[in-house]
Amino acid sequence: MTIAEGELSRDLVVVDDWATVQHVRDLVDATGSKWTFIVVRLATGQYVVLWLAELIEALQGLFGETLERRALDITLGQIPGLLAPRAVDAVEQASMETWAARRLARQVPGKRLVVLRSGEVAGVLEGMRIRGDAGVDLDWLSGLPEGDEEAGAFTEPKTPGVLKAEEPEEMAVEPSSPAEAEGQKRWINAEIEGHDKQKPLRTGEVYTLAFDVDTQVRATSLVTDVEFGYRFEEGEDMVELTVRLESDDFEIYTDPQKLHVPRTGRSKGKARFDIEPKREGEGIITAVFLKDGNFIQVITLKLYTGELFSSQTLGRSVDAAFAVQPRDVNLTILHTGAGFQLILSGAVGAMATLPITLAELDRWVAEVRQVLQDEIVYMKDASGTYIYQSGIDIPPEANQVALRRLAKAGFRLYQRVFYGPAADAQANLLGDRLRQMARQDMLKIQVFS
Repeated sequence: MTIAEGELSRDLVVVDDWATVQHVRDLVDATGSKWTFIVVRLATGQYVVLWLAELIEALQGLFGETLERRALDITLGQIPGLLAPRAVDAVEQASMETWAARRLARQVPGKRLVVLRSGEVAGVLEGMRIRGDAGVDLDWLSGLPEGDEEAGAFTEPKTPGVLKAEEPEEMAVEPSSPAEAEGQKRWINAEIEGHDKQKPLRTGEVYTLAFDVDTQVRATSLVTDVEFGYRFEEGEDMVELTVRLESDDFEIYTDPQKLHVPRTGRSKGKARFDIEPKREGEGIITAVFLKDGNFIQVITLKLYTGELFSSQTLGRSVDAAFAVQPRDVNLTILHTGAGFQLILSGAVGAMATLPITLAELDRWVAEVRQVLQDEIVYMKDASGTYIYQSGIDIPPEANQVALRRLAKAGFRLYQRVFYGPAADAQANLLGDRLRQMARQDMLKIQVFS
């Protein structure tokens, strides 16, 4: 029982209700699409889904047809009538069938339903498809005039059109996934070459585990539902992904491999790894896919002796690769049930296991969030104005106070994770390596959890 992935729109940006219009404008502008959903998290735990046209219309109601520059500085929660009438409860993807979710989506305001995966936004489900004739120009929220600050207005504002909801059979629907836009769905296959996946592995033998992209899921593949949905940029004919394996249960004799995938068709070759089981019983191998050092996807394979192979796919789909930037370090954190497995990828690799419970982690994170809320979000100046909510130019003295408080809270959390009573020598080593790397240079770090 689950809501089908293909039914979800992932063309979205996610913000909180205290985000400013400036911040939302920048996020939507970066996507380059007026059809990007704006998903707003409310303090109540509910969500609001907006079109760009609806945000513009609400701003016009507050500031008039010609928007003033100060419109960028207000938060979404300060715009009358924008959020509360559209607030709805989200649903977990695994909580219902697609047909039931669609029926529920038709009952909510705006006919858009937020779907979560393990508490995080996985996509938006529409009760009705929307035809792309609203006539909204992205420049309306991104083309501020240069120079004259006192002019205070956007250049050549355009009146947003009306979004028309129609029955599915009458609609002009844009492709729902990058693969459909290319006219072809493709899949990631993982297989042990020359070995029947119904038969057990043997200790003392070396096997070749191979990953590739194909237009079909082969019968020999250990995974059956991992869609390759990478969006190729204009003029890009080939993408190069790095595949890295990590495991405590297998010896891995091969360094990270490259996987080259063209715009259409099968990948050019495979990413192959020589592996050897260390012991009998269940064994786990984690395959991490990266582009320019940036996390794209992780696939966890469970290989049993005497039983069927199984797999679990976690994280963002590969189609997120088109939007990411190169990273120096990637830290992948996987919940194992009894604790967390940490995988450090980059110039230096490392892995550690932390026997931390979810309750402990929730308590630690809550303390940091409390510091962020009490000392930063609601920080006031001498006149009683909320410094971080009222503008984008933060006084240096307030900024330094905020940074010191955040640094102390972050340091306490870092110490608990890597050097707490439950942390072993591997965890200490991983914490030491991160510190050492950060002291040498400014790092671009990505954390996937």
